[in-house]
Amino acid sequence: MALFHTLQMVSINLDDAVSEALQSIGERGVLSPDCLFLLGTGLGTLGGSLGITHSFPLHEVPGVPAIWHEVTLLVAQHSTGSKSCCIWLLEDAPGPLQFGTGGGPERPAWERAFPVWLAAAAGAKTMVHTSAGTSLRASLPVGSLVAVSDHINLSGHTPLLGLGPTRLGPLFPDQTRLHHPGLRLLASDLLLELGPMLVEAVAVCLQGPSSTTPAELQWLSGTPADVAIQDCAAPWIAAAHAGLALVALTCITDSGHGRMRMPDLLEAAEKCAPLLEDLLMRLIPDLHQVAQELEHEV
Repeated sequence: MALFHTLQMVSINLDDAVSEALQSIGERGVLSPDCLFLLGTGLGTLGGSLGITHSFPLHEVPGVPAIWHEVTLLVAQHSTGSKSCCIWLLEDAPGPLQFGTGGGPERPAWERAFPVWLAAAAGAKTMVHTSAGTSLRASLPVGSLVAVSDHINLSGHTPLLGLGPTRLGPLFPDQTRLHHPGLRLLASDLLLELGPMLVEAVAVCLQGPSSTTPAELQWLSGTPADVAIQDCAAPWIAAAHAGLALVALTCITDSGHGRMRMPDLLEAAEKCAPLLEDLLMRLIPDLHQVAQELEHEV
């Protein structure tokens, strides 16, 4: 009986799951978002810096896949002068895509990027994704902040695997306009006000968690990619499928030369965090206007 129940859970499709979750969130009086912040670098101090109107763990929302149950959704209505913007904030930290620790039926691939479709169905037009990455170029030292201009998916995975026809996006989404140049330019101009320069870079998406071997780094350095990022393919491809304009911001925490210990990576990430959070706070006031402009694009 338990196995039958498990297999029934696997058969739930994306459209039904999003519809069920959206209804529950709407009953809470949650505002429609202008933008989804999916933060692989963590929430940091953003939760305390924004006007949070709602905060609840996703296990309270019917339809949300189990791998996201430990993640909390924060909803913020942020106003600066005459500008106001609604942001949904989530850590990009889902659980494993399998049942338990002993294997079992795999969950649908779309579950890894479920919040992307949920936010888009709720009204979001833009998405900000943050991550840490490994430099593949000497011109990108540790501490650099990168805006991804394009990507190469070498992870071997896609959240669209087995998805099929859905009202939430096309069967073959266009990824040529995913990394929105206007959002990158806006982020670049805002970062210049803080001093550093935002570097545009091509990212290669890898499957984690694991460190990269010297041979892999050497091979990757011969590709058009400038930075290697783990576990970014699913949310980015889902954003393209859902029609969201994306700005992906990456902190370089690994030089790509020699073996870096985990304490070194964490220290580099902590040093990058204040600058990244300052940039995100400066970006928010303009996201509502960007969302409105995107809504009228053909």
